[in-house]
Amino acid sequence: RSGRVAHEPKLAGDVRTQLAKLVGDPKKGELSPAQLAFGDLALAELDFARDDQNAARADIKAAGDAGIEDQRFTERAVETLFRIGELSHARRFATAGLAPYAKSTRLRVSLARIDLAEGRSGDALASLKEITNIAKDPDALAVRGESKLAAGDLEGARADLEAAQKLAPKLEAAIVARAWVELAAGDPQAAHKQLGELDDKDTSPAVAIVNAAILRRDPSTLDQAKAQLEAIVGGPPGPDSARAELELGRVDHDLGDFAAARKAYAAASQAGNFAARLESGLLMIEDRDPLGGRDTLDALYKEAGDHPSAQLVLETARARMLAGDHAGAASLLAIAEALPNVPKWQLLRERGRLHLRRGEIKTAVTELGSALDGCGSDAETFLLAADAATAEDKSGLADKIRKLAPDRLKGLPEAQIVAGKLLLVTNIADAEATYKSAREQLRHQKAAPRRIAQANYGLAVVAYQKQHDPEAMDDLKMVISDDPSIYDAYLFLSDVNKNKVAAFESAKTAVKFNPDYPRAWHVLGKLAASNGDQATLAQAIEKLAVLAPDGDDLHDLQKLKK
Repeated sequence: RSGRVAHEPKLAGDVRTQLAKLVGDPKKGELSPAQLAFGDLALAELDFARDDQNAARADIKAAGDAGIEDQRFTERAVETLFRIGELSHARRFATAGLAPYAKSTRLRVSLARIDLAEGRSGDALASLKEITNIAKDPDALAVRGESKLAAGDLEGARADLEAAQKLAPKLEAAIVARAWVELAAGDPQAAHKQLGELDDKDTSPAVAIVNAAILRRDPSTLDQAKAQLEAIVGGPPGPDSARAELELGRVDHDLGDFAAARKAYAAASQAGNFAARLESGLLMIEDRDPLGGRDTLDALYKEAGDHPSAQLVLETARARMLAGDHAGAASLLAIAEALPNVPKWQLLRERGRLHLRRGEIKTAVTELGSALDGCGSDAETFLLAADAATAEDKSGLADKIRKLAPDRLKGLPEAQIVAGKLLLVTNIADAEATYKSAREQLRHQKAAPRRIAQANYGLAVVAYQKQHDPEAMDDLKMVISDDPSIYDAYLFLSDVNKNKVAAFESAKTAVKFNPDYPRAWHVLGKLAASNGDQATLAQAIEKLAVLAPDGDDLHDLQKLKK
């Protein structure tokens, strides 16, 4: 478990030879059936560590063939199956074992670990509730702390892990989980300090992974983090390898290598790692595929059953909105409100996004203004708030953004994009310079296409306002390529495109990505009339009759109907 056998082939070979000699031939040995069964479990872990998965499976079968009906053996078998990445097999064995051994703490802890690996923090916590003396069991407390961390309850996680460390000061699982808690709280130094509690000469994969995660927080040590993780991911697939692949995907993402990040996320996902599947969907949204991201997150939400995490619910709601599914997003936001540990600012951000997309500007200003209070350095909240502020210039939200953004977004290109959005109303030249500076910074950082699209969109609006239509068209095409979900880009494109058919198609795409946007339906209706499409004109009139029944846009389209 220290990881030595994976890097010292001679040691691994020697240990395996000794162990195989003991359990290799039951008829010649002097071991009891129980000793043989436990020996085969140990051999399974060793063969797995040597990356001989077929041998590991054969060892597991040999252990099962011994026919031992014993609580300790069942507990150890489940733990072994978990370590070698056989999560579904481990779950079946643990569930079956709880029938005769209902009071087994180890089985419930193992079941919680399996739930965690599959992204079911709610199920993990439910399983651990059945342990009556959990306050006296450091392993159970450590897993409950990990479960609370996954559920977004940082303080609850810290309390459980501190309690576990008091009972077992050198318990690696608790120390590593504490480091992850401190990272989640944004304190890499505190995370590193936690690892100082370990004095073993050998560094286990779990320790190496969290150490790499600490190094990832500093751009100057990204390459060092990548090297540490690559040394782990070359080993056999399992929870540790999957966690390493996940962290490697994050490193590759930060390095701007999105192809490598997708590959790492895919490898972790194959091992059943939930976080990798979630982040893979989020990467699709960042990297030109919002519809694919929506589909991935919808599938994860369906799999989560009755205990989805707050993060999954909110991210799926966001993905649905970006794909134009407002009703589906609204249903998830209603669910999110009732979830424990839901980040209030993030819920407000997504509610504000929905109101903004529907043209309900005053409500959007209120929601996004409140979201700013707790969002920290979340750039997306500021970008949305800036959009709302420019649509309702007397709300006072712009002043709040000007006050908070320089400090909260210090060093981020989005600080300039936010400034550019506010400048568009008053000073086009300064807005253009600000957007160009932001774009150069984003390109230098090898930022995700979705981030770069924000700068290009600003430059497209500048060109549009300056009536430089060819330049605006080029910028808008880049925007749509980098982030197809920016629905207003299609409307601007439909206006500057002299080809009526192409302009009509752009307007159709705009309403696809935002079906509740009155302006989009107005533009589509006018182009439908121009192209002689009375059916689409009638559809636009019908939608505006619901979305904006008293608006001038509806009356404008009604005049065009033949």
